[in-house]
Amino acid sequence: MFTLPRSLSLPPDQFADVCAANPEAVLELDADSTLIEMTPNGGVTSTRKTRLLMRLQLWADRQGDWKVFDSSAGFLLPDGSVRSPDASLVRLERWLVLSEAERDGFPPLCPDLVVELASPSDQPEALQLKMASYISNGAQLGWLLLPRQRTVELWSADPATRAPRFHVLSDASQLEAAAEFPGLVIDLEEIWAGGAIGTAEAGSIADGSAPGPSQGLWEPSPVQGTAGATPTHGDHYVQSSFSILFKASLASFCNACNSSMSFLFSVL
Repeated sequence: MFTLPRSLSLPPDQFADVCAANPEAVLELDADSTLIEMTPNGGVTSTRKTRLLMRLQLWADRQGDWKVFDSSAGFLLPDGSVRSPDASLVRLERWLVLSEAERDGFPPLCPDLVVELASPSDQPEALQLKMASYISNGAQLGWLLLPRQRTVELWSADPATRAPRFHVLSDASQLEAAAEFPGLVIDLEEIWAGGAIGTAEAGSIADGSAPGPSQGLWEPSPVQGTAGATPTHGDHYVQSSFSILFKASLASFCNACNSSMSFLFSVL
């Protein structure tokens, strides 16, 4: 059982000790050194975050110069707070200048891109304060995803005053990042869908086929097939190979059984 007095305040180093001693607790540290206790996510929110992280990781792998972090990572921001965005991106060159000890602990930097994905229990006002804090501490871009409203708040710093600001993106099917993150586009429809299984996906599960490229899980395999044949996806080739191996193994087993029976009858 983990109980915190509301008046408790800790410096970042003692906060790290508290987190290490209570690994089951989900905590953040505010700029005024007060502890913030977080609650675990529900199933749908978790699947949304997983999908979002997968998209960010795929993009980062293609770019080659970004690090992706999930909500378990805590960052020591310049104002002394320790925050854990639901997802974040840090440019690789900023990560590499940190010492090994800084990487192992709470990295002393604010991510370049921060994402918060609201759960049903979150208060939008509290999330907005959190987003403003990220921008004030140096984040280039912030996304606050609000699934119930199907909207995104796009946070950035005012070029003249550097004050946090945002504008709302409503009923959009895609979310495109700023020029600092070239080619980063998120399909919002699959994020909003959460844990729901669509008709096409349910059909794929029922007939044993894989989701198509539009669902983002598989890409067509450039395998040379029979002339005139329609190319299939990579998992079909895996299934075919498995089927061939299974049939071959079954045939060998049957042959072995026949040989054993013949030997037994010859003895009798």
